[in-house]
Amino acid sequence: MGRGEWRAEPSWRRIGLLSDVHLHPGAPYGVTKQLVEMLAARYADLYGVSSVGIRPFLGYGHGGAFPPIIKLFSDFVSLPGIGQPVSVPMDGTGPAALSSAEDVARLVTVLVKVDRVPHPVYNIANAPTTMRQLADAVKKYLPEARIEFGTEPPPDTKGAGLPGLADMRRAEADFGFRTLPLDRAVLAHLNDARMDAGLPLISPEGDEP
Repeated sequence: MGRGEWRAEPSWRRIGLLSDVHLHPGAPYGVTKQLVEMLAARYADLYGVSSVGIRPFLGYGHGGAFPPIIKLFSDFVSLPGIGQPVSVPMDGTGPAALSSAEDVARLVTVLVKVDRVPHPVYNIANAPTTMRQLADAVKKYLPEARIEFGTEPPPDTKGAGLPGLADMRRAEADFGFRTLPLDRAVLAHLNDARMDAGLPLISPEGDEP
Protein backbone atom coordinates (compact mmCIF):
# COMPACT_ATOMS: atom_id res chain seq x y z
CA MET A 1 0.00 0.00 0.00
CA GLY A 2 1.21 3.48 -0.78
CA ARG A 3 0.93 6.65 1.22
CA GLY A 4 -1.74 8.36 -0.87
CA GLU A 5 -4.11 5.42 -1.00
CA TRP A 6 -5.80 6.42 2.23
CA ARG A 7 -7.38 9.34 0.40
CA ALA A 8 -9.02 6.95 -2.06
CA GLU A 9 -12.58 6.70 -0.74
CA PRO A 10 -14.15 8.58 2.18
CA SER A 11 -16.27 5.51 2.96
CA TRP A 12 -13.24 3.42 3.99
CA ARG A 13 -13.19 5.24 7.30
CA ARG A 14 -16.59 3.73 8.10
CA ILE A 15 -16.52 0.24 6.59
CA GLY A 16 -12.86 -0.41 5.87
CA LEU A 17 -10.79 -0.10 2.72
CA LEU A 18 -12.40 -2.59 0.34
CA SER A 19 -10.41 -5.03 -1.75
CA ASP A 20 -11.91 -3.57 -4.93
CA VAL A 21 -11.62 0.10 -4.01
CA HIS A 22 -10.28 2.41 -6.72
CA LEU A 23 -6.82 3.33 -5.48
CA HIS A 24 -4.96 6.59 -5.93
CA PRO A 25 -1.35 5.94 -4.90
CA GLY A 26 0.49 9.13 -4.02
CA ALA A 27 4.05 7.77 -3.92
CA PRO A 28 6.25 5.54 -6.14
CA TYR A 29 5.99 2.69 -3.63
CA GLY A 30 2.21 2.51 -3.95
CA VAL A 31 2.25 3.12 -7.71
CA THR A 32 4.63 0.18 -8.18
CA LYS A 33 2.36 -2.12 -6.20
CA GLN A 34 -0.69 -1.10 -8.22
CA LEU A 35 1.29 -1.53 -11.46
CA VAL A 36 2.10 -5.13 -10.47
CA GLU A 37 -1.62 -5.84 -10.02
CA MET A 38 -2.35 -4.28 -13.43
CA LEU A 39 0.36 -6.34 -15.14
CA ALA A 40 -0.91 -9.52 -13.51
CA ALA A 41 -4.41 -8.82 -14.84
CA ARG A 42 -3.00 -8.10 -18.29
CA TYR A 43 -1.02 -11.36 -18.38
CA ALA A 44 -4.17 -13.22 -17.38
CA ASP A 45 -6.05 -11.65 -20.29
CA LEU A 46 -3.31 -12.20 -22.87
CA TYR A 47 -1.79 -15.52 -21.86
CA GLY A 48 -4.17 -17.14 -19.41
CA VAL A 49 -1.64 -16.91 -16.59
CA SER A 50 -3.71 -16.83 -13.43
CA SER A 51 -2.49 -14.98 -10.38
CA VAL A 52 -3.73 -13.56 -7.11
CA GLY A 53 -2.47 -10.67 -5.04
CA ILE A 54 -2.65 -9.95 -1.34
CA ARG A 55 -2.57 -6.50 0.23
CA PRO A 56 -0.95 -6.50 3.64
CA PHE A 57 -1.40 -3.17 5.32
CA LEU A 58 1.29 -2.44 7.96
CA GLY A 59 3.19 -5.70 7.99
CA TYR A 60 5.24 -6.85 10.98
CA GLY A 61 7.03 -10.01 12.02
CA HIS A 62 10.32 -11.26 13.39
CA GLY A 63 13.17 -10.07 11.20
CA GLY A 64 11.17 -7.32 9.52
CA ALA A 65 13.77 -4.66 8.65
CA PHE A 66 12.48 -2.38 5.90
CA PRO A 67 10.96 0.12 5.55
CA PRO A 68 11.65 1.68 8.97
CA ILE A 69 7.99 1.58 10.07
CA ILE A 70 7.97 -2.21 9.60
CA LYS A 71 11.23 -2.55 11.55
CA LEU A 72 9.71 -0.43 14.33
CA PHE A 73 6.68 -2.66 14.77
CA SER A 74 8.67 -5.86 14.23
CA ASP A 75 11.34 -5.00 16.82
CA PHE A 76 8.61 -3.85 19.20
CA VAL A 77 7.64 -7.52 19.65
CA SER A 78 10.89 -9.31 18.83
CA LEU A 79 13.10 -7.49 21.34
CA PRO A 80 10.96 -8.21 24.42
CA GLY A 81 10.65 -11.77 23.12
CA ILE A 82 14.37 -12.31 23.67
CA GLY A 83 14.56 -10.38 26.92
CA GLN A 84 15.68 -7.02 25.57
CA PRO A 85 14.04 -3.67 26.34
CA VAL A 86 12.23 -1.61 23.72
CA SER A 87 11.57 2.11 23.80
CA VAL A 88 9.68 4.26 21.29
CA PRO A 89 9.32 8.07 21.17
CA MET A 90 5.59 8.05 20.43
CA ASP A 91 2.85 7.70 23.03
CA GLY A 92 1.51 4.53 21.44
CA THR A 93 -2.09 5.69 21.01
CA GLY A 94 -2.24 5.96 17.22
CA PRO A 95 -4.15 3.06 15.59
CA ALA A 96 -3.02 1.18 12.50
CA ALA A 97 -4.26 -1.87 10.62
CA LEU A 98 -1.54 -4.45 11.23
CA SER A 99 -0.77 -7.50 9.10
CA SER A 100 1.17 -10.12 11.01
CA ALA A 101 3.66 -12.34 9.19
CA GLU A 102 1.77 -15.33 10.60
CA ASP A 103 -1.51 -14.21 9.02
CA VAL A 104 0.13 -13.41 5.69
CA ALA A 105 1.63 -16.91 5.62
CA ARG A 106 -1.73 -18.45 6.53
CA LEU A 107 -3.55 -16.64 3.73
CA VAL A 108 -0.87 -17.47 1.17
CA THR A 109 -1.17 -21.13 2.17
CA VAL A 110 -4.92 -20.99 1.59
CA LEU A 111 -4.53 -19.32 -1.80
CA VAL A 112 -1.95 -21.76 -3.19
CA LYS A 113 -4.04 -24.77 -2.20
CA VAL A 114 -7.36 -23.82 -3.78
CA ASP A 115 -8.21 -24.87 -7.32
CA ARG A 116 -9.85 -21.57 -8.18
CA VAL A 117 -9.46 -18.08 -6.78
CA PRO A 118 -12.69 -16.08 -7.19
CA HIS A 119 -11.04 -12.64 -7.00
CA PRO A 120 -7.70 -11.18 -8.11
CA VAL A 121 -6.74 -9.50 -4.83
CA TYR A 122 -7.40 -9.82 -1.10
CA ASN A 123 -6.83 -7.48 1.81
CA ILE A 124 -5.25 -8.83 4.96
CA ALA A 125 -5.10 -6.88 8.22
CA ASN A 126 -6.35 -6.86 11.78
CA ALA A 127 -8.75 -4.36 13.24
CA PRO A 128 -7.16 -0.98 14.08
CA THR A 129 -4.54 -1.62 16.76
CA THR A 130 -2.37 0.73 18.81
CA MET A 131 1.16 0.06 20.00
CA ARG A 132 -0.17 0.07 23.55
CA GLN A 133 -2.50 -2.79 22.65
CA LEU A 134 0.44 -4.56 21.06
CA ALA A 135 2.41 -4.04 24.28
CA ASP A 136 -0.46 -5.48 26.33
CA ALA A 137 -0.43 -8.58 24.10
CA VAL A 138 3.31 -8.99 24.63
CA LYS A 139 2.92 -8.65 28.39
CA LYS A 140 0.18 -11.26 28.43
CA TYR A 141 2.95 -13.79 27.78
CA LEU A 142 5.92 -11.88 29.19
CA PRO A 143 4.67 -9.77 32.13
CA GLU A 144 8.19 -8.53 32.89
CA ALA A 145 8.77 -7.20 29.37
CA ARG A 146 10.41 -3.77 29.45
CA ILE A 147 8.42 -1.56 27.07
CA GLU A 148 8.55 2.21 27.32
CA PHE A 149 6.57 4.88 25.47
CA GLY A 150 7.43 8.51 24.87
CA THR A 151 5.14 11.50 24.66
CA GLU A 152 4.85 12.13 20.92
CA PRO A 153 1.16 12.13 19.94
CA PRO A 154 -0.07 10.44 16.76
CA PRO A 155 0.81 12.59 13.73
CA ASP A 156 -1.84 14.66 11.98
CA THR A 157 -1.64 12.85 8.66
CA LYS A 158 -4.70 14.49 7.08
CA GLY A 159 -5.91 11.17 5.70
CA ALA A 160 -2.58 10.14 4.15
CA GLY A 161 -0.89 8.35 7.02
CA LEU A 162 -0.93 4.84 8.40
CA PRO A 163 -3.90 2.67 7.44
CA GLY A 164 -6.58 2.52 10.08
CA LEU A 165 -9.15 0.03 8.87
CA ALA A 166 -9.18 -2.82 6.36
CA ASP A 167 -12.18 -4.68 5.03
CA MET A 168 -11.62 -8.45 5.23
CA ARG A 169 -15.04 -9.63 4.05
CA ARG A 170 -13.82 -10.89 0.69
CA ALA A 171 -11.31 -13.39 2.16
CA GLU A 172 -13.84 -14.53 4.75
CA ALA A 173 -16.62 -15.00 2.17
CA ASP A 174 -14.41 -16.84 -0.33
CA PHE A 175 -12.35 -19.01 2.03
CA GLY A 176 -13.69 -18.61 5.56
CA PHE A 177 -10.39 -16.90 6.38
CA ARG A 178 -10.03 -14.67 9.41
CA THR A 179 -6.93 -13.11 10.88
CA LEU A 180 -5.71 -14.38 14.23
CA PRO A 181 -6.67 -12.52 17.40
CA LEU A 182 -3.93 -10.06 18.27
CA ASP A 183 -2.61 -12.08 21.20
CA ARG A 184 -2.21 -15.22 19.09
CA ALA A 185 -0.43 -13.34 16.31
CA VAL A 186 1.90 -11.80 18.90
CA LEU A 187 2.55 -15.23 20.42
CA ALA A 188 3.65 -16.58 17.04
CA HIS A 189 5.91 -13.56 16.59
CA LEU A 190 7.44 -13.95 20.06
CA ASN A 191 8.16 -17.61 19.45
CA ASP A 192 9.76 -16.88 16.07
CA ALA A 193 12.13 -14.50 17.84
CA ARG A 194 12.83 -16.94 20.65
CA MET A 195 13.43 -19.84 18.30
CA ASP A 196 15.89 -17.72 16.34
CA ALA A 197 17.71 -16.90 19.60
CA GLY A 198 17.70 -20.50 20.86
CA LEU A 199 15.35 -19.71 23.75
CA PRO A 200 12.51 -21.93 24.99
CA LEU A 201 9.18 -21.30 23.34
CA ILE A 202 6.18 -19.81 25.15
CA SER A 203 3.03 -21.89 25.48
CA PRO A 204 -0.39 -20.37 24.68
CA GLU A 205 -1.04 -20.18 28.43
CA GLY A 206 1.91 -17.82 28.82
CA ASP A 207 4.33 -20.23 30.52
CA GLU A 208 7.69 -21.12 29.10
CA PRO A 209 7.94 -24.91 28.79
